[in-house]
Amino acid sequence: MGIEEFPLAWRWTQASHAALPPEVLASLAPLRTHDAEPLYRRGEQLFPRGTVAAISHQALEDPEATRAWLGALPIPASARVLVVWSRETAISLPWQTFVAYWDDFCYPSSDDAFVFPDEGRSALAWNHCEVFEFIKSVP
Repeated sequence: MGIEEFPLAWRWTQASHAALPPEVLASLAPLRTHDAEPLYRRGEQLFPRGTVAAISHQALEDPEATRAWLGALPIPASARVLVVWSRETAISLPWQTFVAYWDDFCYPSSDDAFVFPDEGRSALAWNHCEVFEFIKSVP
């Protein structure tokens, strides 16, 4: 599936939301449903509802402060990450792209998402209450 067919592509291709540059769009790689489902289940296990990870960040007013917080996490700048919104919806993209455009991938009040760096030793969760949670070492 190309980015044009991805269910959330409107977030990054519509001028009414965020028209990301062509080179950024080219770096986004949608995952197939059968690849998204196990990742989503893993996120549910790592971040059970009603708990908060030791490292968290409230992303309220200032997107730049959140970019700085994300950029300071121990995730290599060159890494790719998997962003998973549901059992059917996931995408692979460069970590630097996620940091730069995090608020186009994580909508307040509507999104819950898990972010898995390709190095496999950490995980990040976004919840619709505008909180990021980070786990440095995952089983």
